[in-house]
Amino acid sequence: MDINENKTQIYASNFRFTDSWPSDVASRIELAVNATEHRREERLRAALEYAFDLSLSESDDGILKYAIRQLDLSSHLWDEWCVLQPFLMRSAIHFGHTIDYVVRVLVWRKLTRDDLDDSKWEKIVKTLLDRHGRLGNDSEVCWLIFAAIILKIAIPTDVALTIVRNCGALSIVATLNHCSGDRAVLDAAFEVISADSATGAMWPVFLEWASTGWYKNEQINELVNNDVIKELIGLHAYVFDADRLTRVFKDVEPSKFGDITNAIETRISSYDDETKVEDDEEIPE
Repeated sequence: MDINENKTQIYASNFRFTDSWPSDVASRIELAVNATEHRREERLRAALEYAFDLSLSESDDGILKYAIRQLDLSSHLWDEWCVLQPFLMRSAIHFGHTIDYVVRVLVWRKLTRDDLDDSKWEKIVKTLLDRHGRLGNDSEVCWLIFAAIILKIAIPTDVALTIVRNCGALSIVATLNHCSGDRAVLDAAFEVISADSATGAMWPVFLEWASTGWYKNEQINELVNNDVIKELIGLHAYVFDADRLTRVFKDVEPSKFGDITNAIETRISSYDDETKVEDDEEIPE
């Protein structure tokens, strides 16, 4: 009896065993996008404002990521862009963990419709790169640099220096590829990695630098003390692929980009709905 008593849990009548917000957010967005045309914008604004307020009150970026995913799954193909673009801007600014989803939508929209507010996005990308560069947030920095490449946004030298001095190897590799003609940035990166070695965490930077032949390439080669990295350099191996796009564009010719209906690939995270099965997918037995 004592053992059973110890296992017994008593919960309050208002205790939540699971979150109710996913179905709530999804239903509000579905109702909004399927509303009649003259009411759609109004209802969509209300639904997205609800998701945003909920994210603030719960301090949970995942709510907004879920909302973005639901919008992408909608058959309306981001039609209400005048409402959705400001929502994406607010999400990226206030909730950093949404940046990977936001950038996926940006890249898709740029390559399929090319109707972004480029001047506003340029300011946002530069500001966020500076913020996340200072914090050393590598994932956010890498996604933002990807956006900068696709949107053809130049990264200011001071922002690039911030990234190089505070972030990890992959962020540095991406920054150097985008700012390869800026010697101040290369000098700062050389100072950072010369204190490390090609057998340490900075090996991607050594490999990329030696293979590309940037400024101070000979000095970088002299610092490489790892046989595997030396062999990869001899094969001209690279870490960074400037031509790589998100997965929804895989194996699709540029002339067919306009036919791509979704910005986010299928099943990339727990923010996807496992109950939804794509029409062209077979259900495993």
